[in-house]
Amino acid sequence: SSLNNIGLTYYSQGQYGEALSYLQQSLAIRQEIGDRAGEGQSLNNIGAIYSSQGQYGAALGYYQQALAIRQAMGDRAGEGNSLNNIGSIYSSQGQYGAALSYYQQSLAIRQEIGDRAGEGNSLNNIGAIYDSQGQYGEALGYYQQSLAISQEIGDRAVEGSSLNNIGGIYNSQGQYGEALGY
Repeated sequence: SSLNNIGLTYYSQGQYGEALSYLQQSLAIRQEIGDRAGEGQSLNNIGAIYSSQGQYGAALGYYQQALAIRQAMGDRAGEGNSLNNIGSIYSSQGQYGAALSYYQQSLAIRQEIGDRAGEGNSLNNIGAIYDSQGQYGEALGYYQQSLAISQEIGDRAVEGSSLNNIGGIYNSQGQYGEALGY
């Protein structure tokens, strides 16, 4: 756990090489002692580093390993997180159909377990897929749902993102007054 936390600290500072070194050490120990939950966490964190570096193939591999462990353990929250992360990889690569599928699976789990913050995040991500495809009506609906949840639970980061995304929709449609308000 300490090695994992040190790795996350370096990751937060953008020092990916150092972060990766500590996370790989954490992973090795967790595998050695049979800490499956910790192993899934370390795999997920390593995937995040590769994703941040644009190494999507490597990130996807780590996220998929984390997903398999979390599913085997019945860790629904972790599963929802892993599905969302896999969706983000596909989205970054422009594979919107695959991204949408993973985001929708993540959303279903997050709704099932009552993870309102995760639900708002998944809704925002689904909206972004429709936005990227020019399906503004669909995107707006998801962004508005995300906004309502984020306001309800006080998640200011997702609230800001949702407001910005809604403004972007109106801007794309030439409704500049509406866009500016958001």
